[in-house]
Amino acid sequence: MRVHQGGIEPLLLASMLLLSILSPSFFSNAHANPGTVNVPGDYPSIQAGINHAIVGDTVMVGLGVYNERVVLNKTVHLVGAARDGTIIDGQRAGTVVTVTVDSASITGFTIRNPAIFGNAVELLHVNNTSVTNCAISTDVGSGRPTGAGLDLYGSNGTLVDGNVFTHSLYGVNMSFSVRNRISNNRMLNSTLIGVEFLDSANNTIIQNRIEYGEEGLDLTGPGTIGNNVTRNALVGMSLSGVFLIDRGFGNLFVENSFLLNHIGVNIQNVTSQNTFYHNSFLRSGFRHVNHVFPGDGALDVWDNRSLGGPVKGGNYWDDYAGTDNNGDGIGDTNLRADGVDSFPLMSPFVPVPLAVVKIIPSKGSGSVPFSVSFQADVLGTLKPFTYLWSFGDNSSNSTESIPSHTYSTAGNFTVRVVVRDGSAASDVGSVSVLASNPSGPSLILWAGLIVLGVGGGVLGFVYYRRRKGRRADGVEGNVQGMGSKVDGRGRVWTGGSRLVLDRVQVRLTSRMM
Repeated sequence: MRVHQGGIEPLLLASMLLLSILSPSFFSNAHANPGTVNVPGDYPSIQAGINHAIVGDTVMVGLGVYNERVVLNKTVHLVGAARDGTIIDGQRAGTVVTVTVDSASITGFTIRNPAIFGNAVELLHVNNTSVTNCAISTDVGSGRPTGAGLDLYGSNGTLVDGNVFTHSLYGVNMSFSVRNRISNNRMLNSTLIGVEFLDSANNTIIQNRIEYGEEGLDLTGPGTIGNNVTRNALVGMSLSGVFLIDRGFGNLFVENSFLLNHIGVNIQNVTSQNTFYHNSFLRSGFRHVNHVFPGDGALDVWDNRSLGGPVKGGNYWDDYAGTDNNGDGIGDTNLRADGVDSFPLMSPFVPVPLAVVKIIPSKGSGSVPFSVSFQADVLGTLKPFTYLWSFGDNSSNSTESIPSHTYSTAGNFTVRVVVRDGSAASDVGSVSVLASNPSGPSLILWAGLIVLGVGGGVLGFVYYRRRKGRRADGVEGNVQGMGSKVDGRGRVWTGGSRLVLDRVQVRLTSRMM
């Protein structure tokens, strides 16, 4: 068949038009900017943007609150314009973001408000997904959160980096998952358990700061094997920094800082062959290491001798009272340190991260003008520290290490300090002080007389009657009338105000000249 010159273009256009009529989706993936879908520019919702994307696309989401639940079922990159300003809110209706496909990524969002007992982000049997630079929470309004910020179920090779997890039962909950990397995250503000391992192996937990929850890391089950926990700060846990339970073994804990926890490491139900070295334990409330039952942790190792190398070394314990006889930096007496460590370090192996323990006021209350000084109790080895104090009364801030301040008005004031260390890391502490108005002249009851004293000088005497008694004029009943009295020195006292002290009617008098 001959094709006439110039006839192919009309034929092609006609074919494309017919195809578009028969299959409207033919043009649905055409983008104004190839490879990028814009929400809300191109599509009004995040889910609509994902639905119209093709594999490898980036779904760019602008600032705003998106009240929806999202299913990421294509290998696309979901990118928010700004973490704190691009918000996916599940409105308590279920999991907020569910990932069901390999190699997708999520970055730059606030993800919040799943259903009760639900998860903010859930990865179900997927591989090589990344969740980075997000603020994730499950239950901001509850006193005890119920869901996971990020739930990994049978998911492997995930990168979880640079996120902030708050108000969650678990920051990250891993079940039957391997080779995931949890790094550079912060878990705080009622995140009760930072990272949960349930029968999960060969994961890397590195350089996270987990603070002021119940447990930092919880490793559970005989399948919890070969996990590497390195250079994390576990701060202020009400139960334990690490909880090893139910036969987990072969896990490695290196260069972590355990600060201000009730228990540093809690071991239950015969864990074995877990190795701890070059960690630092400071100011545990109960003890640094606790074995729940006899025999628990008997085969765990508390130094690096099993790993070879020229230098042996255990852990740093702030309560170790032994001495280093040969100057090698390892204690030689009073062994084992804390009942476990035969090679305790005399100083921390790695820098201790910053933690403000508390603010110590010179006094907690007083009458205005109320002058008080403040000192911060701070842990950390990356000095020098810098301080920024605010005193809660709209006065100027102070950068002194131990400032003094005078309150001129009464009130309950919250004093706050931001401390920064040499690495530019910061932590915050606060305390309340009470400034009250001066009390009136003191009344001293002795031998039937009340002496009105100001500054140690006696101005006069008063006499009193109980509420039911005889007045000075002989009338029985409540003492209400004005009275007068001549004291032993011939001075007359009369008139004045009434006070009630412990059901006693008291008359303050003034001297008549």
